[in-house]
Amino acid sequence: PLITMKFDIISLTVEDMERAVKFYRKVFEVEPEKEDNRFSYFQLENAKLGLYNPDADGVNVPFGENCVPAFKTEDLDAEHERLDKLAPEIEEISDKGSYRIFHFKDPEGNMMEVYEGEK
Repeated sequence: PLITMKFDIISLTVEDMERAVKFYRKVFEVEPEKEDNRFSYFQLENAKLGLYNPDADGVNVPFGENCVPAFKTEDLDAEHERLDKLAPEIEEISDKGSYRIFHFKDPEGNMMEVYEGEK
């Protein structure tokens, strides 16, 4: 069978949409394609990063560490230095042999991963 699905968006739950949008505006250095209190998203090169506020729908869900989006880069050291100024929490770079990696948390407690090399 022909699979017609393609990966399009990954969404993170947030408690404070304004704070989350402000943070990711700085991280990605782009404006969100859509921005409101319930759902906002940023169009990235190959997918969208969505921010979902479940309070807008009266839904009770956990916040933070509910998925770990991974972003690949060609210059891990530069990204670490840049994100160290933005992220409330960031790990040191770790060498895993075929790739190097670090994790950081956004203001909503969501863990993100940035790496270079091949996993």
